[in-house]
Amino acid sequence: MLDHLIVDGYNVLHAWRNRPGAQQKGLSQARLTLLRDLELAAATRGVHCTVVFDGQPIEDVAHASSAHLEVVFAGPRQSADAVIERLVCRSQQKGLSPCGTGPFAGAIVVTDDRLLGTLAIGWGARCWSTTRLAQWLAAPP
Repeated sequence: MLDHLIVDGYNVLHAWRNRPGAQQKGLSQARLTLLRDLELAAATRGVHCTVVFDGQPIEDVAHASSAHLEVVFAGPRQSADAVIERLVCRSQQKGLSPCGTGPFAGAIVVTDDRLLGTLAIGWGARCWSTTRLAQWLAAPP
């Protein structure tokens, strides 16, 4: 069961920019499209989605959070990976899934970063590739 999708935002956008059939959009438009698609899919499926971006908050995205979508910026002194690691760790420390006792409350980290994916799996979360995320978004609810 999927309860919480944690998405490495720029990792997904970077991976998708050269996909066959991908429209040539600017970064700003691609970011907004990703957030819109994630929000719609999360709301339809009753999932909470957290999208983490590197860097400072961006004006057109800073207020995109909603009931099913949380948008987080890592800030100037840390990476999105570090924020994602903390999100997974913090949830584990709250007792949702002590090490080695099964799935981490249905959480999935979306990234093509092998190190981040391996760390997430080590903490009990699952990991999806950016390709798997695209399939999930395209599938009917």
